[in-house]
Amino acid sequence: MEIKLPEGARYILKKLYSSGYKGYIVGGCVRDSLLGKVPADFDIASNAQPCDVMDMFKDFKLLSTGLKHGTVTVIIDNMPFEVTTFRKEGAYSDYRRPDHVEFIGTIDEDLSRRDFTINSMAYNPREGLVDLYGGYEDLCNGIIRCVGDADARFKEDALRMMRAIRFSAQLGFEIDKYTFDSIVANAALIKKISCERIKDELCKMLLSDNAGKLSLLFKAGLMDNIIPELSDHVKLYRSEGHLIKCIDESDKDLVVRLTIMFYEIASLAAGILKRLKFQNSIIDNVDKTLHFRGIKLKEDRVSIKRELKETGEECFIHLLAVREALVRADNEHEKLIKIDNIKEIVQDILNKNECFNRKMLCIGGNDIKKIGVNDGRTIGLMIDALINKVIENPELNKKDILIKYAEEIKKTDF
Repeated sequence: MEIKLPEGARYILKKLYSSGYKGYIVGGCVRDSLLGKVPADFDIASNAQPCDVMDMFKDFKLLSTGLKHGTVTVIIDNMPFEVTTFRKEGAYSDYRRPDHVEFIGTIDEDLSRRDFTINSMAYNPREGLVDLYGGYEDLCNGIIRCVGDADARFKEDALRMMRAIRFSAQLGFEIDKYTFDSIVANAALIKKISCERIKDELCKMLLSDNAGKLSLLFKAGLMDNIIPELSDHVKLYRSEGHLIKCIDESDKDLVVRLTIMFYEIASLAAGILKRLKFQNSIIDNVDKTLHFRGIKLKEDRVSIKRELKETGEECFIHLLAVREALVRADNEHEKLIKIDNIKEIVQDILNKNECFNRKMLCIGGNDIKKIGVNDGRTIGLMIDALINKVIENPELNKKDILIKYAEEIKKTDF
């Protein structure tokens, strides 16, 4: 079995061997390569100590930010390669990071400390695949399974429980029963993990090809500890299945899927997203989309432009995507046809650059000041009136025409 390596990784492995050391690519890059995917990065494990690695590759740019854990990053052709010394880990008193690491001489024990069998394989061109825990078989069978004792793995790092579900979502794999039972038993430990790390895993699940696997967060009891407000709601209304179906039917867009997630508890959404340390832009977009979730959509060009003016283009497109997911989940064919028609009208409005906001209007506040109106509020009201005019009559969005209309409005003591 041969894995194609980038030149930088091949050079590092060859250099390690020529210097009397061993080296392997490990973890995710092995897994992804065996799945026929292009890895995002290549991590290398070696029995060379960090100081040896730094000496061997002193002619390249080096980053030593991971030195405490035995990692030196070697930059070759602008591509970073993390080279980490084989290690075993001490106790995990914070349920996330080992209190200390100990460098060791062989790959075997290094692989034993990893989370899942599909991530515990190593490879180099000389020895081929090193697979001590059945990772390749689990990869072929689509199984997520802990290395060794699942309880021990999750007590070492409680985030691994969410990672198991995330990998299940990203790869479309099933979680081994013993591993899943262990997640259920240890679910409360997720409270030991920072909100930032939980948020990152949640986002990866939501943006995966199998976002329906989010149901495992509920089934395992993790959602009780991550977003108890949502968990309580779906239990009360027995709505988990519908929620998951709606998410699974939606566009692969974070704002859209978060909006659907919080659709029934809209008033709580912003507070929960802040607690989970989401970016303000995401919080604002989700909150705004939820705010307008009740608007009535009409297959009418003028009405659509009025809604675009009210919500803004981005929010309206999110709303359409959310509404489409809801009707798909409910198999409402007629409503789906209506949404498709609205989407076509919106696209045509955008393609023709028809005005529905201030930015698209051919005149602005300075033009109105030139006709003798200086009060800011009055200028704003006049601009709004002109937008409404061109929403109904797009052909009127010309500077000279709008100035004439503005002068007429001024005469009415607007």
